[in-house]
Amino acid sequence: MSKIVLPPNKNGIREELEVSPETRIAFITGAGVSVGSGLPTYYGQTGSYTNLNESPEDIINFKNMRNAPHKIWDALTPLIKQGIKAEPCIAHKKIAEIQSLVNTSKVFTQNVDPLHKKAGSKSITQIHGNGEKCYCNSCMIQGNKRLFDLVDVIETVEKGKTPICPDCGERNVVPNIIAFHQNLEEEVLFQMYDFFTEKVDYIFVVGTQMSFPYIQMMLYDAEQRNEDIKIIDVNPDPNYINTFANVFNYTADDFFESLSIEK
Repeated sequence: MSKIVLPPNKNGIREELEVSPETRIAFITGAGVSVGSGLPTYYGQTGSYTNLNESPEDIINFKNMRNAPHKIWDALTPLIKQGIKAEPCIAHKKIAEIQSLVNTSKVFTQNVDPLHKKAGSKSITQIHGNGEKCYCNSCMIQGNKRLFDLVDVIETVEKGKTPICPDCGERNVVPNIIAFHQNLEEEVLFQMYDFFTEKVDYIFVVGTQMSFPYIQMMLYDAEQRNEDIKIIDVNPDPNYINTFANVFNYTADDFFESLSIEK
């Protein structure tokens, strides 16, 4: 039996979580988990969206993904490039270490960067897409969506042009992300549903405001199946789940640096 010793809570108490190979753990992460890797959050005074000329919903939306892909590239290229070049921080590494203690765990991240994968996490669902990949709209409409590496087209993007599809020749390639007003991929929804159909013991919510209803539903489903579940909310700012979670007003890196694992 291993133990996860949490940092001091607001009362100065360090709670211990018992962990066996049969323990089921979920991590729900947002932009705050990657701040320690030098990536900005999306909103707030230093958020990446503050540099946009319009609201993110008016630029990074489903309509522009289909009809004006150059607007998507203009808005997201700097952030995607930064994410690909970044290295995992202590939060990513500790999450991967905790995952190694159990047989069944899952990272559900809203981030499109590859940092959980780089840190060694083995079971990851990227809810909002994978910033390392892109695809062609024209091919997808024909039922032939094929992902290819963003690094293969980044030179074209940096010249201010929409990349040309290597399959059909159309200049209609977009990053493999979920835009505003766009449905989640069916496989992502299945993975979210599938994991939470069984009892989950611990959920770590790290660096996210939990503002999307489909993210909130994961917690609701988990609570319905285990009234003794522990939800650990790591965020320096208030969020949707502050009223019913164990709240730790830490940055992700400060929290996981203080967290210890006894094997």
